[in-house]
Amino acid sequence: MTNLSNFLWSQANYGAKDGVQNSTELNVLKLQIADDLLRLLITSESAFNLLAISELFANFKKNSDEIKRAITIFIEWFLLNRATDSTPSPSTDLVKSISENLSKFFHTVVDYQDVTKAAVQSLIGACKRVDETINKLYTTQKISSYTTLQLNVRSCKALEELFDLWVTTDQIASFVTFDVNGFEFLLDKIRLGQVAPSLPSSSSSQESEKITSLLTGSDLLDQVSKFKEEVKEVGGKPEVISASTDEPREEDFASKLTIINQADQSW
Repeated sequence: MTNLSNFLWSQANYGAKDGVQNSTELNVLKLQIADDLLRLLITSESAFNLLAISELFANFKKNSDEIKRAITIFIEWFLLNRATDSTPSPSTDLVKSISENLSKFFHTVVDYQDVTKAAVQSLIGACKRVDETINKLYTTQKISSYTTLQLNVRSCKALEELFDLWVTTDQIASFVTFDVNGFEFLLDKIRLGQVAPSLPSSSSSQESEKITSLLTGSDLLDQVSKFKEEVKEVGGKPEVISASTDEPREEDFASKLTIINQADQSW
């Protein structure tokens, strides 16, 4: 599970359908690998004819750090890349399939209270990082208003889905309210309350907070300059004139992310 989460982070983090349109064969292949690995994770059985993922969660305390980190990455990928619509594009269909398989994985979490608590805490932390990163990118004009809106809508829908899935018992609701200030975070997010305070300091939460937002990961921003688009205004709407067609090198992989607005572009 750790290797799969790292693969999603570094090799399949494109920004939903906006980031995988016109993908290269290499990008499609990596999405296919991620989808196949995730399907194996949620369907493979152990020697005792139990789902391997269920057996892993049942022994959560033995591997808590690895599980928490993997779940955190899965959640943030889901916030930024979740797709629900089918399209004629193989790459967007793969992103949709990965989203559906992650949703099945998240449903498995519900049966294990300790794992659910860790997942809820990771969800709140991931949402905070995503919100802060989106705001930073927008204020520095690295993404457009349209992109900011799409990212916010996508992350809010994913947050609502996961919150409704996991916060279903009194124990989890109490944990969210008193241990991680989850409801204050939600009130702040919809601008009905005060700014949510930081999560209580603990070894697990501090380790989680060290994870940089996937939105600033290598696939999403670091390599974007290699695929700059020339844009001009036609009737008040941006029109893409040309784009780099260079194939990414295997050792220097980058996606053709179309959602990031470069500093010299006009949106």
